[in-house]
Amino acid sequence: MTDTAPHYRPIEELVPTQWQGNAIIANGIRQNVLRTGGDKPPLLMLHGFMESSVSWLRLARALAGRFDVIMPDARVHVHGRSEGGTSGFSPEILTDDALSLVEVLKLDQPVVLGHSNGAVTAYLMTVRQPDSVRALVMEEPPAGGRPMPAVRQEMLESNNWYDEWMGWMHRLKTMPHAERVQSAAARWPHSMPIPQDETLWDEDDFVGNLESLAHFDISIFDTKIDFWSLLNYLDQAAHITCPMLLLTGEPMRGSLVTEDVVLTLMERIPQLQWHQIEGGGHILSRGRPFEQTFTTIDAFLDSVMFKRPNKAST
Repeated sequence: MTDTAPHYRPIEELVPTQWQGNAIIANGIRQNVLRTGGDKPPLLMLHGFMESSVSWLRLARALAGRFDVIMPDARVHVHGRSEGGTSGFSPEILTDDALSLVEVLKLDQPVVLGHSNGAVTAYLMTVRQPDSVRALVMEEPPAGGRPMPAVRQEMLESNNWYDEWMGWMHRLKTMPHAERVQSAAARWPHSMPIPQDETLWDEDDFVGNLESLAHFDISIFDTKIDFWSLLNYLDQAAHITCPMLLLTGEPMRGSLVTEDVVLTLMERIPQLQWHQIEGGGHILSRGRPFEQTFTTIDAFLDSVMFKRPNKAST
């Protein structure tokens, strides 16, 4: 146990009261959407596997001053709030969901930002309808890297690791908030796919991701699912014409994006800007890498929205 978090508040006390939570019917299913609101340019944020809309809490709070941030719960990810588990689960289906949501909400050329599987969905949205996306930000799309940092290989080598982890996920659903926080803190960092030496996250990041884990519909593991990989769609990269930022972590800390994938994207998307976040692994917009990640995203969006030279490093 690296830290304790006995005083972290529940998610209901962390989400700003002026943000809107609504159930939207799009692509034939109910999609729960958290939205910061206001007469501002739309920014659609798509979370990764086993995450949810509240996983974005800290980043959305930082961007809400300039953008109307729209954060949907992807199908099957929040039990009781997002539907669709019986009608399929694939990158193409989640892309259909996201494009339908943009249409239903009448979002005019949103900036689209995605993490992990959500980054692949954001990429496919832009490939399919390049004129409908103002700019694309991809944080760590799975693309050929190792599934987790090498320092955590012992977890995979343990025969009972998966069963123990699934048991914890089941127990998490019935725990009161304070017990959940203590339980996840005691397992830190094994409760999140982050580097071994990552210190305990701050309240927004920790509680947002813990809430996502506690409400994830784990019955999805009873069906065969193919995990996302950008490698399957690299031949479509040239369709992307909007400004694009790719954020990756360091391979030794668990990045899922290999150098050859970056080079292929840069060759096929001349406007692509790439930034490797120092000390980052697979999750960059939360925890220790947040400040560098936010500064890079903010500078990129500043150049996109206000047509000034981009300040992000490449």
